[in-house]
Amino acid sequence: MKLKKITSLALAGIMAVSMLAGCKDNPSSSTPTDPETPVVSNAAEYANYMLSGPQKNIFTFGSNADLDSNVKKVAENSDNLMDSQIENTYGTVAVINEGTGSSAVKTVAEKLDDEFSNMDIITVAKFNTAPSVLGNRVAIDVLGVSGKLDEEDAVKSVVKSWIASNGVNTTVFPASVANFNFEYKAEISALKVASRQHSDQSMWVVAIMVTQTATEA
Repeated sequence: MKLKKITSLALAGIMAVSMLAGCKDNPSSSTPTDPETPVVSNAAEYANYMLSGPQKNIFTFGSNADLDSNVKKVAENSDNLMDSQIENTYGTVAVINEGTGSSAVKTVAEKLDDEFSNMDIITVAKFNTAPSVLGNRVAIDVLGVSGKLDEEDAVKSVVKSWIASNGVNTTVFPASVANFNFEYKAEISALKVASRQHSDQSMWVVAIMVTQTATEA
């Protein structure tokens, strides 16, 4: 009886050791968590949808990594875009722009201009004047709209408002003035910024950058 007991205990010990060895040789088969895929912005596609055929002969919208990076750097800084401004924008359906008094994007627009300080920053209205030198002149406009909208509706509403304010035609964006010929490139960036105090409230910051390149006529 005693021998039987010893044999049983020995077998149990051998089985336990085998199980431990098996665990060591076969690490956990659980799949590691995949890294989060960054959200791809379709802002340029949505913006181009708002342009008519003749307007697309002047320019179409594209993306710009530097513009994206600088919009993110400036708009996510609480000194430039305060929670109260984000929350006020979240609560309205209107598109706001940098010219509206102390609007939520006024400081963002100023700081964004600073990030492109190596460029000749002007307003769209000056594109129909003769430049002082050949090369590029750049207009950067910043607009905002409630984060209740998805990116498509936000960008479309902003571009519609921007076109209504500036116009996209050969008067505003002429092919030539005096002894200069002009070509245009338009780029757009859209970033959703949430309030730090109330993360369920957010706003879209949309920057539109148009570059006019002057050559001799």
